[in-house]
Amino acid sequence: MTAGYDVRTRSVHIDWESAYEQHGAKLRAFESLISNAEKTKGLELTPSAIELLFVPLVDELDEGREIEASVLSSSIDELFDALDKSPDPRDHGQVRSAVSIIRAWHLRWCKSPPFCSKP
Repeated sequence: MTAGYDVRTRSVHIDWESAYEQHGAKLRAFESLISNAEKTKGLELTPSAIELLFVPLVDELDEGREIEASVLSSSIDELFDALDKSPDPRDHGQVRSAVSIIRAWHLRWCKSPPFCSKP
């Protein structure tokens, strides 16, 4: 069983309490990266956008893979550049939604480790 997904019960959501019990320090550091990027870029992510960013990280951590802070920081910077330049048309002002996150991943496809990297 991983923190986020129990294949025996086919859980359909991440158990955030368990994820934070197992990976709290790393997830809190990621929260700080996002918060700093929001301040630096003058953007605000919705709660669902932030949660969407966490999903691949929880998967990586659950699988025992390390996430290099410098790689993650660089990917967040590039992602926020894409969020600034190509938001979803339904977003208002400087707020960016989960759909904008998906758009940014699409624009940066497979150039944003650990969110996506070439096989």
